[in-house]
Amino acid sequence: MHGIIIQKRLLEQNIIPQEAVPEFERLGMIVSIIDLDMFDELIGHIDSNVQFWTSISTIKMQRFISKFLSKNTAHHLPLFCSELHYYSKYIHQVPPKFRLNNNGLMLPLAEIKNICFDHLSKYLGSYQCHIRPDNALKIAEAQVISINTESIDNFINDTLQFSSASETSIFWIFPRKDIVAEYRLAIRNNKAIASSAYPHDILKPDDIEKTVPDDVISFGNMVARTINISDEIYVMDIARDTKGQLYFLELNCMSTSGWYKMNVQTLCSNISDELLKAIGNYF
Repeated sequence: MHGIIIQKRLLEQNIIPQEAVPEFERLGMIVSIIDLDMFDELIGHIDSNVQFWTSISTIKMQRFISKFLSKNTAHHLPLFCSELHYYSKYIHQVPPKFRLNNNGLMLPLAEIKNICFDHLSKYLGSYQCHIRPDNALKIAEAQVISINTESIDNFINDTLQFSSASETSIFWIFPRKDIVAEYRLAIRNNKAIASSAYPHDILKPDDIEKTVPDDVISFGNMVARTINISDEIYVMDIARDTKGQLYFLELNCMSTSGWYKMNVQTLCSNISDELLKAIGNYF
């Protein structure tokens, strides 16, 4: 018997469409809808008869699910491969000409304020930069900031105070790039199986355009053929710049990514197939 755990909040916000629950059940999977309370305790029922689970939740909750299931002798087989936990672990596989963010610097957070900002601006060719953590598990938010002492100091201080990043956390610094649209593709076996425009406000998924242009799908397939990671199903984010050119942004794990307007039946079927495949490999 196999099942899927879905975080309640993601269903309530329609980040994971509610139609996914009956669709997983139609495919023969047990569905448990749970969440975390204010004390980080799991709320909800997880069927003790199910031996193998996968899950869809926030990154924080993935850790709690794994600990809970291991204590209860069940197996957690999330689509949450370690290669996608760090930008630096996979970005070298994407040809530089396809990347929106290229020609960047990697530095520990504490070292960023020691840079000569005039030299940094000249190197990046911009007076603003896009700065993001190498750790892709949401330890801190990516931001666009001006390259000056006040902005850099404010960014570092706020990051240290309000995120889980430390002074030794590695950050990437790229020149600012303007985009006009962003898209999310679900990739399986190096090919796009579902797609959605990306919301400007993730709390308003109903405002998302329902169609994704064909050139986005073709571009995603081309990039996917260059990538080799252990999870055969994951998501890829793509951007269109002000000149209409498409670029690769990043990869994310299927277990911790919003679906938005991606086809529910397709995703449920492919996730179920991957879980059954993982169960087969387990034995």
